[in-house]
Amino acid sequence: MDDHAKPALLERFGVHFLRRRSTASGAPRASERPNVLTPEQQSRLRRIERWAIARGCAAGAVFGSVAGAGEIVARAQGYASDAVGGGNPVRFWSIVAAFGVASALLEVTYLYWDGLRSVHALAEIAGVELFDAETSERRGVASALARAALELPNPRRRAFGIDPMKEASKLRIVLGTIAYKAKIGVTSFLIKAFLRRMLARALVRAWLPFVAVPVVALWNCVIVWRVMREARIRAMGPSAARELVEAALANAPELSAPARVAAVRAVGSVIVRQRDLHPNMIEVLREIVDRLGAPKEETLDDARLFVAELPRLSPAEQRVVLDVLDVAVALDGSLSRAELHLLADAQSACGVAIDPSRAKRLAHAFVAGEPLRASS
Repeated sequence: MDDHAKPALLERFGVHFLRRRSTASGAPRASERPNVLTPEQQSRLRRIERWAIARGCAAGAVFGSVAGAGEIVARAQGYASDAVGGGNPVRFWSIVAAFGVASALLEVTYLYWDGLRSVHALAEIAGVELFDAETSERRGVASALARAALELPNPRRRAFGIDPMKEASKLRIVLGTIAYKAKIGVTSFLIKAFLRRMLARALVRAWLPFVAVPVVALWNCVIVWRVMREARIRAMGPSAARELVEAALANAPELSAPARVAAVRAVGSVIVRQRDLHPNMIEVLREIVDRLGAPKEETLDDARLFVAELPRLSPAEQRVVLDVLDVAVALDGSLSRAELHLLADAQSACGVAIDPSRAKRLAHAFVAGEPLRASS
């Protein structure tokens, strides 16, 4: 059903960390994993997120200052090129690099450690049992949470015969990765260049090595916020998928073979348009296959074929498939432009008014922990 590949070393470390922390915490086993959180639970989740963001921001300031101190030390030793005697560029940059590398290693180590323990705390509050039952589902949730905490990409493997990268442009992926990695460095460089040219005073020059500190701190805030939001979405994913798929199929007629294929193909089309195998999509696929059976159709990741086959279904079957599509586009917590286009194409093919509001409300309710309804 899935093409398994050995997880990356960092992911295995993250899962091991979560396992040890789960064993050490001795948290009571939850009877079920609710996706509708109480106000008190939501408050606790938000509190964990806020404190994690604050610690990430503080870490950026502290370790950014450590990196900046390298240039101060090197200048104090008289190694700068503008020092009396011409300085010593080799020793100057050796000291700067040593401080920079040390601060970067310490910062990454701290952020990973704090991210993993914060993610584990979120899972406990959400009632997710990561290791009490060694099922493939639980192991999958633990791996998904570890990847969220460590900012690891989702695996680019096939699941249920669906290739998430089928429509992806390799050039676009490479350019996007380069742009993401360059953000902090380019921002810091531009700020330094501006200050060096426009504000070249003695006091400013003395503090110039620390200009990047607020930049790093701000980026840490953004990154930690994204990590904690994604971890919360993944923690609620399995139970939300179970409830929403059950609701979408609850009043469905006896689906024909093409309709069963279309239901799976709806999720496959979302995965292809996302260009990402989000763990919540795996949960939706698992729930659909458990209820409808694994389709014999091999082409499950062709969005054009999915839309083209919809007019052949009965109106009742079309309604079921559109409900499943709403669930799939909502359970990653956001709606991309490609997903909205897929929704519009599917609704148009079924002869219904184009209206993405239902999927948007579902995504909002899911992220907020509010009651979920698969259909209006």
